[in-house]
Amino acid sequence: MVEDTRIVSEANVAYVAEKFDVLKELKWIESTGEQYIDTGYNPNNNTKIEIVYWIDQSGCIFGVDNGWKETSFCIWADALGFGTDVSTYATSGGVAYWNYLYKIYATLSQNGFMKNGTLYKEFANQSFSLSNSLPLFCLKRNGDCIEYASMKLYSCKIYENDNLVRDYIPCIKNSYDVGLFDLVENKFYGNQGTGKFIAGPEAKIPIEYKELEYIETSSDGNTGPYINTGIKPTGSAKLFTDFQYTENNNSDGAYLYGVRASWSSTKFEFMFKPDSSTNHGYFRISYNNSTQNDSSGNLDTSRHQITLDKAELRYETSRAIVFSHTNFSLGYELGLFSCNTRGVFDYF
Repeated sequence: MVEDTRIVSEANVAYVAEKFDVLKELKWIESTGEQYIDTGYNPNNNTKIEIVYWIDQSGCIFGVDNGWKETSFCIWADALGFGTDVSTYATSGGVAYWNYLYKIYATLSQNGFMKNGTLYKEFANQSFSLSNSLPLFCLKRNGDCIEYASMKLYSCKIYENDNLVRDYIPCIKNSYDVGLFDLVENKFYGNQGTGKFIAGPEAKIPIEYKELEYIETSSDGNTGPYINTGIKPTGSAKLFTDFQYTENNNSDGAYLYGVRASWSSTKFEFMFKPDSSTNHGYFRISYNNSTQNDSSGNLDTSRHQITLDKAELRYETSRAIVFSHTNFSLGYELGLFSCNTRGVFDYF
């Protein structure tokens, strides 16, 4: 018998990994204000980009220009540029500035700027081309990378004349190199700045399951499908939801989520309450033993994104309702598409 006395060092592992690339898809990658990826693509007036990101401070999500308010192809946290049309926005404007609430689905092209399915900005027809390539996570101005962003990137697609030229998905190579993989070029793009990208969780789900864009429920007002999350909320819970009510057959209101100890005591709820005088209605939110209605307008059966963070509920980009923060806890699990009242799920 011959004993194998070979030693596998970190250098050996790195060599083998580089020789036989192993890629794992991630849900997102995160920059810390030092990293960037150069796409190697020079934008022009026929370029369209579709990008999904999350940002909580100022910076450039992607961009290349010849100088401020000169020819550009950019989205910042608080501004955007297409050709010679450069616009800045305040907190409630077209670009979600200082927005730590939810993912942003943005499209920039000759047809305008869209955020989460809404057209915020149209551009006049123009012809331009940029001599520098487009970076992600920063701005390239006259060849220099500046205005780095601390952000999460979920996906990015770049088109020219409707032809897909880049299709990036977040990934990690060989368990240590975090970056983007381009499905068009079949090529890995790593960090070209300093430091390292932060790897998000793996995107893989069990093979017997398939990821969907959304699920939809229907109810006659008395019965319907629901999900028991198994989570018992506390006063410090944070919950983000991306949803759209399609109809409401329950005159008492339809719950997006809810759990309560009783009608009048500790509650953690969000519901849509129909308004018989209009075609829409309003949102009703309960936190601990306090209930408030949000009837500030624009609360209908459109798609919405809300975050309940401790005692603050934020609707889209603005703070809609503030409760008094308390340290309560519930002994029942939170229901989705219904409300759990002391172990009984109803109000579908």
